Order: sequence, then structure tokens, then C-alpha cells
Amino acid sequence: MNKKFLIPALFIFALPTAALAKPQGFYAGVHYGGIDGSPAGSGPGFNMGYQGDSGWGVHGEFTRDTLVTFGGVFGTYRTSGDVYFLAKGGVVGGRSTSGIAGGVGIGVNAGSAFNVELDANAYGDRGVANLRLSYSF
Repeated sequence: MNKKFLIPALFIFALPTAALAKPQGFYAGVHYGGIDGSPAGSGPGFNMGYQGDSGWGVHGEFTRDTLVTFGGVFGTYRTSGDVYFLAKGGVVGGRSTSGIAGGVGIGVNAGSAFNVELDANAYGDRGVANLRLSYSF
């Protein structure tokens, strides 16, 4: 994993969890993601997961376009507040990249059940960014 993601991720994991950024329970949503390198690509995708009451959760995502298909499963941590930080680590696989992955991002509560998140990730040796909208139920 790229070292530029390691220190922010460790900092976020160390923060206390006074309140949840996302409501506890399952969520699902859509995202638009882009991957750098050769071939570079971008496209729509979907995501789903479970957010625990301690800030910890599990997250899965899949992105596909005409050039690039990839997906991953991650452990996540979200800090508390209406604007919050997130960190994730896990594994990814696809036509263009596979291996250990991690990332950091920021999220905003957009109502009682909606969240908007923007994250930057290292998927193997590739950089990936996602803009995500999710609904908690």
C-alpha cells in the first residue's frame, strides 16, 4: 500500500467514536469511480455494506465501464459528526488491478439516511477515486 495513505489511515483509526457518521445498519448506493494508469478508465458502480455502532463496518463496491472492471471488499472506519472522515482497507480484484487496497476520504450527512462520500484509494499499484451516494436502511 502507498505510504501516503498509511499515516492518515492510522490517524483516523485512532480517533474516538462519540457518535456515528452513518446510521447503524445496512446501506446501499451508487458511485462514480475512476482509475489511473494504463488503461485508465472511469464509470458507474454500486456499493453496499454494514455500518456498526462503534464506527467500524464492512463495505463492498463494484465499478464497470468499457475498459475497466474492478471490485473490492473492505473493512471501514468512519469518525463521528455531520462531516466525517473515513478509512478503509481490504482486497480488490478485476481486469486491471488486484491485491491489497486501502484509502481515506471524507463524507457528509445529507439527511437522516443519505450520505455523500469522496475517497482516494490505492488498489494494488493503481490510484482510484470514488464519489459515492448511499442510503442507509
